[in-house]
Amino acid sequence: MIDHGIALPYYRLHVVPAVVALASPTWQREVWLDPDQFEDLDYIVHVLFDGFCDANNPRSWLGQSLRSEEEVELMALLGTAYDAVQDSVDASARDEIYLDSPGLVGRGRRGSPTGPGAGVQRPLRVEQAA
Repeated sequence: MIDHGIALPYYRLHVVPAVVALASPTWQREVWLDPDQFEDLDYIVHVLFDGFCDANNPRSWLGQSLRSEEEVELMALLGTAYDAVQDSVDASARDEIYLDSPGLVGRGRRGSPTGPGAGVQRPLRVEQAA
């Protein structure tokens, strides 16, 4: 794949599926909780915060693995939502604990009540608030 809009298109091949995984509770339960699968929450966190982006500071990834200001803003919302969940659940908890947590509905810590990624229904399911 060649993406002429960003410097690191192969990084994006990791970022996009990681975001999609966060949006799918079914995927999370079927894949993350299966010990025979490679992907789990630790891997997703590595992709989005350490390896191919930094959801807590996504601006530096604009033009690298993120294409637009909108993606930067959405990634920042994702980072805020994840941080809020991690604050409510022990950071060392197993994936099951994260998935069973009641989560935060409607707003991230930045207080943005609307838009994609503004809150989480389940801890790792970033949804568009109405």
